[in-house]
Amino acid sequence: MPNSTKLMMQQSNAQFSHSLDLVSNLLTRLQSTVPMNLWMVTRVEGDRWVVLLANDDCYGIKSMDCFNWSDSFCSRMVRGDGPMIAPNANEVPAYRDAPIAARLQIGSYIGIPLTRKDNSLFGTLCAIDPDPRDAGLCEHQSLVEDFARAISGLLQLAEYQEAESRSETIKTLEPQLGLLGFYDFPTVWQFAEGFEGPLRELGLYVAVIYMEITNLKQHAETDSLSDVKAAQHIQQWISTRHALGAHVADDTYLALMPAANPDSIAAVVAELRGELLTWGIQCKFIWSTFACEGSLHERICACMQPQPDMEGFQTLPASTSHGT
Repeated sequence: MPNSTKLMMQQSNAQFSHSLDLVSNLLTRLQSTVPMNLWMVTRVEGDRWVVLLANDDCYGIKSMDCFNWSDSFCSRMVRGDGPMIAPNANEVPAYRDAPIAARLQIGSYIGIPLTRKDNSLFGTLCAIDPDPRDAGLCEHQSLVEDFARAISGLLQLAEYQEAESRSETIKTLEPQLGLLGFYDFPTVWQFAEGFEGPLRELGLYVAVIYMEITNLKQHAETDSLSDVKAAQHIQQWISTRHALGAHVADDTYLALMPAANPDSIAAVVAELRGELLTWGIQCKFIWSTFACEGSLHERICACMQPQPDMEGFQTLPASTSHGT
């Protein structure tokens, strides 16, 4: 990867970090103004509720912890089943019956949706405390909503900065593409290194998909399927998915899909396998989604050198026919 590209990545990441630092400062200021034992900024991805920032004096919750969104008070607040501020959470049936209440002692609760310009849900600004509070807690709602609007704006800026930086970096890497439209493995490895931090801090998922073609040798004599044809089909699929592809070895390829939806990757891989089969390509897949736990480099290495019963990884074997 050229030094100029590395420098651009570093500068972009610094701008991104500044936006999140401002969010952290606002969260600290809010906690000092409205004292609760835990204040959080969270992101919602499917049923994954990721803690981006946490100021915690009690519960042991930290940034990058992940919970089930459907278990939370906040999911019920967003649906309108409970109020944004509950001085005594046990008096609100939707909160009292929430699964997370069985895991954490929650006496009082504050939650405000964090939304984008198009009104889609980013996550929540929320706080909990083990003890109930008096009704005066509700008087802070307007103030907390003001903080939520400011934090929403900064998070949208951070999302834009990360996506724009990633897009510009990919453009600068285009001269590094090989003849068949793939990067070499070191380039993709360095890309992962440069963007792992921002993607993690935003709670975004990256899909790592490792592909091994298993039937090229069977077609070697007739040339009905060549390595060039196979590579072209895989590259076409990768480019339409806005992913980065690397040609790792003769019959093996790696794709990174930043900002992937973790709930749809299995279907995406199955779709690719079906397309490859129509072209006579049998391919084995190993994939994983990364967001908070471990490192992206570890995920890449594990996909390329799989061990039995690896947690968090899925395998789809090569198939000779559709639907198997």
